[in-house]
Amino acid sequence: MPKNLHIISFDVPYPPNYGGAIDVFYKIKALAQCGVRIYLHSFCYGNRLAAPELNKYCKAVYYYPRLAWWQINFYTKPYIVASRNGKDLAQNINKTSGENLVFCEGLHTTGALDVEELCMLPSFIRMHNIEWQYYAGLAASTKSLGRKLYYRHESFLLKNYESNLLLQHKNVAVYCITAPDTDYYKKLGFEAKYLPPFHGYGKITSKLGRGNYALYHGNLQVAENEKSVLWLIDNIFSKTEIPLVITGQNPSELLSKAAVKYRNVKLIANPTQHQLAQLIADAHVQVLPGFQATGIKLKLLHALFAGRFCLVTPQMVANTTLHEVCHVAAQPGNYLSQLEFLFLQDFEQAHIAQRENHLLPYFDDINNAKLLITQLGL
Repeated sequence: MPKNLHIISFDVPYPPNYGGAIDVFYKIKALAQCGVRIYLHSFCYGNRLAAPELNKYCKAVYYYPRLAWWQINFYTKPYIVASRNGKDLAQNINKTSGENLVFCEGLHTTGALDVEELCMLPSFIRMHNIEWQYYAGLAASTKSLGRKLYYRHESFLLKNYESNLLLQHKNVAVYCITAPDTDYYKKLGFEAKYLPPFHGYGKITSKLGRGNYALYHGNLQVAENEKSVLWLIDNIFSKTEIPLVITGQNPSELLSKAAVKYRNVKLIANPTQHQLAQLIADAHVQVLPGFQATGIKLKLLHALFAGRFCLVTPQMVANTTLHEVCHVAAQPGNYLSQLEFLFLQDFEQAHIAQRENHLLPYFDDINNAKLLITQLGL
């Protein structure tokens, strides 16, 4: 009897318009193309609702509400874990005939492993970040005192939870999104393997020639991304006539006000997938500064497969080899100089060849899906 892979997702992974959702969705798609029987369990919150597109790749898709903080009577677990209850989920897994494997997307969904009916099943975790470090970075990025206190507390709980997880689930294996993250979890005692991110591109599709604007794209409601955009406006595009287009989900009033100060800055909120793809393809330079050296940035990988030049800060490519296909600048003056230099250059076939040589051997969704299938014993 074939094995069933139950993927537990922290969010509805469609549309794949931000980092975590991109990795989850294109992993599901690649595994399905390789013949894996997938049962998807997604937690819903915000404006991400049931997505019929997911039924193309899954035998069944289940949706569960994520609990609000006031619905949790008392918790010592991190909120991102405690708010995702695994009881109904366990019932749906156990009614599936055949051998069941559980694949948790992020620490967020590992509360399901504590449910008695699931704790004996073969279980695996995809680590999207070293979460306590990521939340510490969010605390440093936000200007809101309330959010800063929440992020710090969550970071503290996540660090403790991470250590206790190994004690409670000694046989769980983890799949990390970068090689340094893999080393980190091995040192903690986990059985850790490196699994590159899934992204949906089979080839480099970047246009040749020149575009006429720079582009920043990302989830704008994330404090780290808002900080990056404000840095670009204040330090770079206030000092040049080069047009900047900013696009992403749910920009704040603060960001909107900052953008309208300058004639060369344009904000496009909540783009469709088609709009975003077109903006990335037509831009001349993807400007993607970052101030957290955690995980890997899927928006950068997206830009490298589909856009022209990529100009980043060192933190965006830390713990990866992507600096070899990016332009890197740490200080605002150097960043601006490189931006102006790149706007005088054509994007050529040689740039595409360089990306093909560097990216395709490692970031191939189907090959990585086949590797995962072998390691999971599917």
